[in-house]
Amino acid sequence: MMNYLGKQYPNFTENNCNRAIILNKCFNNKLNQKQLAVLFTYTYNLLHKFYRTEAFQENEEEQDLLFLNKLKNLNNKNLFYEVIDKRFNTTLGSFNNYRIAKIKESYENSLGNVTSQDQFLKKQSYLDHFYLLEKTHEICEGLTLSRITKESYPLLHTDVLLELIKKEAKNSNDLSTFYTTYETITGKIDFSQGLESIQEMENKLKIVKSKEIYNLLQNYCIYNINQGNSAFLYHAFSIYKAQLKRGLLFVENILPEGHYKNITTIALRAKAYDWTYDFLNKYKSKLPEEATENAYNFNLANYHLSIGELDEAMNLLQRIDVSDMRYALATRAMQIRVYYELDEYEPLKNLSVSFKTFIKRHKKINDTRVHGFLNLLNLTISCAKYKSEKPYRSKAKNKAYLEKIRLKINNTPQIINRSWIEARINELEI
Repeated sequence: MMNYLGKQYPNFTENNCNRAIILNKCFNNKLNQKQLAVLFTYTYNLLHKFYRTEAFQENEEEQDLLFLNKLKNLNNKNLFYEVIDKRFNTTLGSFNNYRIAKIKESYENSLGNVTSQDQFLKKQSYLDHFYLLEKTHEICEGLTLSRITKESYPLLHTDVLLELIKKEAKNSNDLSTFYTTYETITGKIDFSQGLESIQEMENKLKIVKSKEIYNLLQNYCIYNINQGNSAFLYHAFSIYKAQLKRGLLFVENILPEGHYKNITTIALRAKAYDWTYDFLNKYKSKLPEEATENAYNFNLANYHLSIGELDEAMNLLQRIDVSDMRYALATRAMQIRVYYELDEYEPLKNLSVSFKTFIKRHKKINDTRVHGFLNLLNLTISCAKYKSEKPYRSKAKNKAYLEKIRLKINNTPQIINRSWIEARINELEI
């Protein structure tokens, strides 16, 4: 059955994988539905075992620990010490060094040796370092979550721990990097100064720790951008460039679409137009194969829209496969902007009608996204109507009409491309 399913992958359909087909193709109908159900269960369990084995093969540190535990029971003293000394020198991460120290301690105790003070203190230093490092990250993560959700994420003994972390950070590169990150995202030190210090130190960190630090910094930038601090656009842009340079955004040499889009958006908002165009073409080949054309055309359309080449933007948007739900709303949201800039008011109204039909067909789309898009569409139509009727109204009526639109924006929490619609209203006031 697995051989058969392997040949069908990834095109599983009712025509090749329903139960009747599997019974016929794999078993010549010698099994019944109940027996097939049992076979499915065993196959599913085998899949779980396969994933566990794959995960273990990718984790050399766990393999080392199991290897040492095995050696401990073989009574080969010379081999045990030869291997464990190498593992202490090569294993990255204080927690794994702590676990190795415990294995060594256990082995020596089994030989009748008492743990020396030096060994005991070294083992504790590994554990303390791991705890303080993880605690610093959790404190930073709690701050980030509290800004996103407007809720409190309290941690026990934070003030006491921060004093201890600050003291211990003087003797540890990774702890110092995380503590500097904490000072940076709390505003205790200037962001540019903090980022410079972090980048001087983070090259010595494990990749996973660098990713964690840059995510914290990026979220802090997004928070400040949302608060109206435009300077953080350029900080966010510089962070993305640093992540690209170090390869921190790639998953098995693939650049996820979300990163491709976010980098494009930030770079365009920072008005780095030439850089954006080069980026889009340079990293197109790094996108997931099945999404390359949609991702490239969408983001290139955003680039052309940003530099005022509206016809080219619309041509690119028309090439996007909107049956892909990831692009269905985003493409329509960009079309709204293009129609508005082109003063195409009738197409805007037609888009409103077609979108409502689209929503009826796809009721499972997240309500928040739908409302955000509808609010953008309705507000854009209001702005377009204001522009077209402005010459025929008095100044007082125009002012009242515009105030009504602005009040609606202020009272509407969910708007896709809020900054864009706010900028259009500011233009109308001139």
